[in-house]
Amino acid sequence: MRVRFLSRNAELTIICPKGADFSHHVGSETAVIRGRFPNKLGVIVESIRWLSMKRNRRHGMVVITEPSSIGIVGFIAKMAFALPWAVDVWDIPLRYLGTNLLMTIKNHLLKLVFRYLYRWADLFIVGILPDMGFRYFRVPREKILQWQTTININKNLHNHIHKDEKSPFQLLCMRSNHNRYMGLDILGNAFHLLEKKIPNIRLWIIGDIDRDVEKSITELRASPRVTFTGFMEHSNLLKLIAAVDCCVIPWKDVEDLAQTYPAKVMEYMTQGKVLVAPRIRGISEMIDDGYNGLLFTPGNYVELAEKIETLASDAKLREYISTNAKRYVAKFDGALKNQCILDSLTELSDDHNAQSGILPEGASQAKLRVVFVCSARPVSDDRNMNYYQRAHFLSHQSCLTIIAPQGADYSGVIAAGTHVLNSPWKGSFGHLAYAMLYFLKAGKKGRNNIVITGPSILGASGFIAKIATGCRWVVDVWDIPIRVDESLGLGHYLHLKLVRRIMKYLYRSADHSIVSIIPDMEFRYFGIPEEKMLILPNAIWQDSYSRQSTVRRDAHASDFTILCMRSTYSQHMGLDTLADAFISLKERIPGISMVIVGHIPPHVKKQVMKLEGSAQVRFIDHMKHEKLVEAIRDSSVCVIPFKNIPDLAQTYPIKILEYFSQGRPVVASNIAGISNMMKHGVNGLLFRAGDASDLAEKILTIYRDKELVSKITSGAAHLDERYDCRAKSSEILSTLNQLRHTEVNGHPCKCNLEY
Repeated sequence: MRVRFLSRNAELTIICPKGADFSHHVGSETAVIRGRFPNKLGVIVESIRWLSMKRNRRHGMVVITEPSSIGIVGFIAKMAFALPWAVDVWDIPLRYLGTNLLMTIKNHLLKLVFRYLYRWADLFIVGILPDMGFRYFRVPREKILQWQTTININKNLHNHIHKDEKSPFQLLCMRSNHNRYMGLDILGNAFHLLEKKIPNIRLWIIGDIDRDVEKSITELRASPRVTFTGFMEHSNLLKLIAAVDCCVIPWKDVEDLAQTYPAKVMEYMTQGKVLVAPRIRGISEMIDDGYNGLLFTPGNYVELAEKIETLASDAKLREYISTNAKRYVAKFDGALKNQCILDSLTELSDDHNAQSGILPEGASQAKLRVVFVCSARPVSDDRNMNYYQRAHFLSHQSCLTIIAPQGADYSGVIAAGTHVLNSPWKGSFGHLAYAMLYFLKAGKKGRNNIVITGPSILGASGFIAKIATGCRWVVDVWDIPIRVDESLGLGHYLHLKLVRRIMKYLYRSADHSIVSIIPDMEFRYFGIPEEKMLILPNAIWQDSYSRQSTVRRDAHASDFTILCMRSTYSQHMGLDTLADAFISLKERIPGISMVIVGHIPPHVKKQVMKLEGSAQVRFIDHMKHEKLVEAIRDSSVCVIPFKNIPDLAQTYPIKILEYFSQGRPVVASNIAGISNMMKHGVNGLLFRAGDASDLAEKILTIYRDKELVSKITSGAAHLDERYDCRAKSSEILSTLNQLRHTEVNGHPCKCNLEY
C-alpha cells in the first residue's frame, strides 16, 4: 500500500532485490532499481551506489527503510549524505523466531546495533503497538507516527451471499503461514466440540502450515467438514470471506502476535463478517467485545467453541455485530493513513530544507510556523476539546511548537517531530514567565509566523511575542477569557476583575481571534472588532462516531434511562431542575432510571439531595471516554438542563454533538447557544430553561412518541459539516495562512525567516 500510494503522490524511487516485480503496484513514472544480487546485501550496496550518484537530485529527498537490516542504508543516507531518514515499522524490526543458536546470537547483535543506529532516524511510521517489542529500540515518543495497519477499503467491500436456514454454518481461518503460535490446535479442539452440537458446520483453513503444527491438527485433517486449501489468490480470498458466516483468529497470547494490528481483522470487518478473536492487546484495540466482534480468552478452546455456538444459534446477534463491524470502516481506511504519512514526510523534508537554507524551486517561503501556548494537560478523553484538536491538526498542517505546562505530555496528540517545550516552573505564572522568556530570547530573529494563545492569562505571552518578534498573534477563544466568579470570595473576585481589564487592553493588539462561543454576549466586553474574528462553533471527530448504532445496546423495551453528563457541575447547570422533573416522572414512566455522570461539588450537591438513596438514580463521578460513549448509546434520552445565564448561554456544548452522533434523542434548555444547534422537533426537543414541569413533559413525549423519536434522531444523525473538526481546522489553517501574508498597520509579518 505504501509503494502504491507514494508512487501516485510523490516522485518515488524504489530500490529492491534482484528479480522483484513492482509493475502491478506502481505507475510507469516510478523508477525501480534492482540490486545486482538477489539478497539484502545487494539492495544495500545498490542503494549506497545510487545515493552517491545522485548528488544533484537530493533536494527534497527522504529515505524510507523497512524494519530489517536494510535500515543501514537510512543511517548512511543520514550521516554521509545529510538526508532525512524515516523507518517504516510495519513489523517488529529484525524479528527472528527460529531455534538455531548461531542465528539467534547474530540476531541479538543486529538488534543491539540497530538500537544505536535508530537514534539518528528522524521519523518512525509505526504500525504495531510501540510499547511492547518495539520498546527495545528506545525510540523517543515524539519521533513516532503511530497508526494501526490499514487496508484498501474500496477493493474489499463485497455483497453478502444470502443463505437459507439449511445452508451450512461456515467458519474461516486464514493466514499466509500457520506457525505454532497461531492456535490451530486450539481451533481444532473447539471444532471437535462444535461438530457434536452443530450438524451442518464447515471449516475452511487457508494458508501453509508448518511441519511442527501438523501433529497437533491430525483430527482436523481427518474431518470431512474441514477444507485445507493452502495458498489462495487474494481475489478468491475476498469471495470466500463474503461466503462464510464467521471468521476465526485463534492466536495465542505471545508478544510477537499481541503487538500487531492484523490486517485480516479489517478485511473481515469491512465486509461485515462476524469475527471471533483472542483477547490480546492489538486485537482488543480493534474489537469492542459484543459490539463489532466477539473476544475469547487466549488458549481457551471451550470458550471459543461457546462463542461460535452462540453465533450459530443467534441470527439477530450475527446481524447486529455485522452491522456494527461495517460502521468501523473509516478507522481502517488506508487512504487516510497514507495521506497522514505523506504529510509527515513532506513536513520532514520541509524542515530539513529550511535547516539547510534551501527553498523548493519556485517557492518564496517555508511552511507556516506556529507557536501554540497552551495551559492544557492532554488526556485521551479530551479528543473533542478545542485545544486537543488545535494541537493535533496544526502539528500535521504546520511546523508547530507547543509551549506547555510542566509535565504535560502531548505525545499522543501531535505528529512526530513536533517540538514541545515544557515549562521548568510550576503553575500558570511559571508557565507564563517561561513563554515570555522564550519570545524575548527569540527577539526579532524569531522564525515563527503565528503565535496562538488560549483564553487565559497566558494571552499576555502572545502580546510579548508580537512586540518582541514581530509575529502575528491569534487568540483561541474556546471559552470566555478570564472567567469571573463572584462565589469565590471578594479577594479572588477583585483579582480576576483586574486581570480581565488588563487582558482587555492587551487583546486590542491581537491580530485575530478564533471564537468558538457566541461573540455578542460576555465576549463583547473585550471590544474585539468583528473583522478580527473567525467565528466557528465547537466541532467533533465525526468519523470516529460513524460506526455507532442508533439502536440501544442493552436492554428491555420497558427500560427508560435518562442520561445527564458533564465533567463538573456548577450551581447553574440545572441539576435541581432535572431532579424535580425526574421525581414527577417516577410515577408516570414505569421502569424509569437516571444516570448522572460528572463531579458534583459540595455546594451543588444540595440540588440533588432528594435523589440520593434512590435505587433508580446512579451518580458516577468520572467515566472514561469509551464508557461514556457506551452510556450514551445505552440511554433512552440525553438531557442538558442548563439555566439561562450568559456563561452557559454563550456556549455550543460538545455533549450535544456527541449525543447526536450516537443517534440519541436530546432534550435541552432553550438558551442561545443550544438553540443555534438544535431546532425543536427537528433534531431534538427544547424546554424552557429552569422549568422542571416543561422538562418533564418533553421527556414524557420522548417516552410516548416513538415516531417523533425516529424523526429527531434521524435529523440529528446528519451533522452539518461545520461541526466536523476536520473542516473547522481547514478553515483555521486558511485564515492563519492569509494572516501571515496580510499587512497590519502597513507592516508585513516580520517572521518569515527559515531555519
